[in-house]
Amino acid sequence: MAGLEGKASYEELLRGNEELGRQLAEERLQNEQLRRDNQSLTAQVEDLKRRLADLQRRFDDLERTAYRQAAPFRVPEKRRKSHPSPDTRPAGGLCRSR
Repeated sequence: MAGLEGKASYEELLRGNEELGRQLAEERLQNEQLRRDNQSLTAQVEDLKRRLADLQRRFDDLERTAYRQAAPFRVPEKRRKSHPSPDTRPAGGLCRSR
């Protein structure tokens, strides 16, 4: 009889097998949910990467514009004349009206 105490009965093995089957089904459901979550998060990451690249490009453009050298008396783009009048100063740059 001492040798039979360590062995499980057929019914106990069946119950254990059924429990393992339920656990496997739960794990499969959880695995599928995690796959869907992973796909969703991967799509979000790709979208954020695209947005980051766009914002980085815009930031670089604005930074380049901010550091552009211009004379202190320069007229802003929106206030410039579209067709400026021709220069009326005499050729040579010297005025002889003394």
